[in-house]
Amino acid sequence: FIDSRFIDRIQISLRAQDLSRQAQTWGTALPVIRGTEFADHVLSLNDVRADPTSRMTLRVYSLDGTQPATVRVSVYGIKAVLGLDIVPDVLLGVREFPLRTVSTSDPSGDVLTIPGFLELSQLDFIAPAGGFDRLRIDVLPVSPGTRIWAFVSVTNNETQHVTIIAPSL
Repeated sequence: FIDSRFIDRIQISLRAQDLSRQAQTWGTALPVIRGTEFADHVLSLNDVRADPTSRMTLRVYSLDGTQPATVRVSVYGIKAVLGLDIVPDVLLGVREFPLRTVSTSDPSGDVLTIPGFLELSQLDFIAPAGGFDRLRIDVLPVSPGTRIWAFVSVTNNETQHVTIIAPSL
C-alpha cells in the first residue's frame, strides 16, 4: 500500500513478455491506471484483430469487487474502407455479463478491496466475426455507480507476441 500523500509521485509500469522468445521481442506494455481513470460510461476498444492466426481475451475490471455489477458487451464488425466510401460498423451481437465479486480479509481481519473482474476469451458466443477482419468492442457498465476499465489482449498463435488494445480517452 502507498501512502495517499505520495500517490502522484509513484510511477508504475507493467510488461508481458515471453521469456522463451526474449531475443525476438521485448514484450508489450500493459496499461497501469489509477482509480480516477475508471469510467462510468462506455469504453470502446477499437481495431481489434479478428482472424484465426490470433486469439483474443477481453478483460474488464471494476473498482469495487464487493458490489455486484453488470456490464454490457457489444461487438461490432469493421469493414475495410474502399476508396472514399465510408462503411459503418455492423453490430454483430450484444450480451450482458456479471463481474466476478470477491471479498476477503487479510490475517489481521481487515477487509481488502479487490476489483470486480470479467475475462472473456471467446467472443464467438456473443457474435461470430465471420467476414470481418477487425472488431470494435464496446463495454458499458449497466449497474448504477459502477466504474470500469477494460482492455483486449491479442496473442499471435505462432509467435505468442501479445498486443494490448486499451480504450482511447
